[in-house]
Amino acid sequence: MSIKVRGLNSDETFCCSKKEFKSIFGTIDEDFSVYFGDLPVFSRDEVKNGDKRKSVRQGYNNPEKYVLLGMMIFREKDEFGHIGFMWFSILKKAHYSETQRQKFLKKALPKIYDLYKKYKGNRILEESEFGRYELEVVMVGDEFIFNENIR
Repeated sequence: MSIKVRGLNSDETFCCSKKEFKSIFGTIDEDFSVYFGDLPVFSRDEVKNGDKRKSVRQGYNNPEKYVLLGMMIFREKDEFGHIGFMWFSILKKAHYSETQRQKFLKKALPKIYDLYKKYKGNRILEESEFGRYELEVVMVGDEFIFNENIR
């Protein structure tokens, strides 16, 4: 597993830290990559990427619908050798409280790990058209919404 953490401005945070993530996920597949700060091809610059990733733009600036993270798991390795990857969105500290963080760590992150274990190498992916499981976790108020797709 490779984990890359992008630097943050003083008014920014992630929904969890690298240490908190590793305490739940432990050591997982070497071919699974984790990006704190979105995928490397995107930046938080709304002007550059506003049209490319509307949901990320909304999540960064709109506390009513915060996109916390995304995850993809493939039935076989992609052209870069990944079996899957996860990315954590950059959040504004003003819109993400410590209470929300603790709730995420206790309820959402273990559920995400369970979904990772469920779909990694799952026969369902072999039978789907593109062989891909997708997850997006959005925070609406104090609730976590899990948007799942099998493609």
